[in-house]
Amino acid sequence: MNPFSIEGLTLLRKYPRLPSRAFELAADKISGKWKGSGDADVLSFYVLASAGAKDVIIDVLRKRIISELKNPYTVLSDLSTVLNVRKIDKELAEHADPKKHIAVSFRELLDVLDKIDITQLDLVNGWVLAEVGDNELMRTIVDIYLSKIEKEIDRAPKIDDPRIKKIAELLKKRSERRIRIKAGELKAEAFPPCVKIALSGVEAGYRNYAVTMLLTSFLSKARLGDKKKLTEEDVEILKREVLPIIYEAAEKCSPPLFEDQPHEKKNIHYHLGFGLSEEIKLEYFGKSRWYMVPNCEKIRREAPKLCSPDEICGKIRNPLSYYITAV
Repeated sequence: MNPFSIEGLTLLRKYPRLPSRAFELAADKISGKWKGSGDADVLSFYVLASAGAKDVIIDVLRKRIISELKNPYTVLSDLSTVLNVRKIDKELAEHADPKKHIAVSFRELLDVLDKIDITQLDLVNGWVLAEVGDNELMRTIVDIYLSKIEKEIDRAPKIDDPRIKKIAELLKKRSERRIRIKAGELKAEAFPPCVKIALSGVEAGYRNYAVTMLLTSFLSKARLGDKKKLTEEDVEILKREVLPIIYEAAEKCSPPLFEDQPHEKKNIHYHLGFGLSEEIKLEYFGKSRWYMVPNCEKIRREAPKLCSPDEICGKIRNPLSYYITAV
């Protein structure tokens, strides 16, 4: 359930004083333990909103919906709280499989047409037929969903409770623990094992994750640092130093990644923050978000063949932390 929906607000009004469990779950979400259920779980999001933890809320909701992307009915239930979506009914059944697809109103995509290849959309009577799963279109739809949730967070009622102060303190400590990434020349000898495996070329089934998800974010962040804005010089560094390494790794894959998926080059640009552009230009930066490096747990879960841990891996949670430690 969208915690900031009418149902969530109705639940909030039932509690003149929030249960302690809601604060405990809010603290768990800040520390990365995002599992939860029941009233207290929903109420914990209002606790986080009152503490100014919008990024934590969005991160948790993103993880939850991504983890559900194999089930069209669950995804449909989540998305329908803020998006105009529908199940595959009799009208659309001849065009899509109800067990694999959902229908999204084309109007929902109007603001992000620069991020998707419109020629690849399966459009029927104003509805885009989207295959549920971890694919480019569904990631874009999830981003649209979360952008609307962000607006609802801003409008959410603020809780007047002294316990909010402790949650805000936890949030501050979390911010201080974030990976500090400094710009600098790439040092291949300090790369973590997963990155070295990805650079050597991988087989079908792992190519997109290794090249687009891992190498694109890791190499760009390791070279430029965690910047909010880029300069012309930064863009030139990406073109001259980072993209050639990514493309070389793609070519080493079996089969070469761009041989049967030429559109994946645009997806790499998308993960760098330049939208689905043919080339990267400074004026394009910000059309999509610059993706952070997936953490070790996510890599182990989604691309286990990339994970070959050494002694340093046991002490860190993210490939960038490994790099910073080893440099």
